[in-house]
Amino acid sequence: MKKVLTIGVMGPGKNATESEILLAERVGRIIAKKGHYTLTGGSNTGVMNAALKGAKDFDPDARTIAILSNNGEVEKTSQYADVCIPTGMGEGRNYMNIRSCDIIVFCCDDLFKSTGTLSEFAFAVKHEKCIIIIHKKDGLRTRPIRSKWNYILTSIFGAKKYIANNIGITFDIEDFEKYLDMFIDKIYIENIKI
Repeated sequence: MKKVLTIGVMGPGKNATESEILLAERVGRIIAKKGHYTLTGGSNTGVMNAALKGAKDFDPDARTIAILSNNGEVEKTSQYADVCIPTGMGEGRNYMNIRSCDIIVFCCDDLFKSTGTLSEFAFAVKHEKCIIIIHKKDGLRTRPIRSKWNYILTSIFGAKKYIANNIGITFDIEDFEKYLDMFIDKIYIENIKI
């Protein structure tokens, strides 16, 4: 029997755009369809709430996890979270989000508008997690966004081995699902070797 993976969905909270929210819902549905756990920061707003909602909309029995920045106040917590871990750590919980996941998905029009999401990205890179960055497709903005990512990642790593093996950048939900399948298979193969 294959291990059930924990897949984190990160992105803006109360400042999330409608496209980010719709994207996160679709991502949550795909994670649930594949039978894995969906983990977010558990807020009742933005990408966090949308990903958990998407998972539950697909399958009411899908497992969802919230690592909360607050002390568990019900009015601030997503109603779609099965397991809530109140940390009271504020943004410090971002580290726990990343360390708790096998794969991290970033649903954001612009990673740089949300410092919380940017910190999660930095932790994900530091700990060499499998990362999928998914943006809405936006015509002429596509090239500048992709070149910005290439610049950042090559500045951090120099060599492209980690980028090619662990990071997928896409503007398309079908490509997202292909990256997700590829990383799931990669993790299963690595676990077999252990």
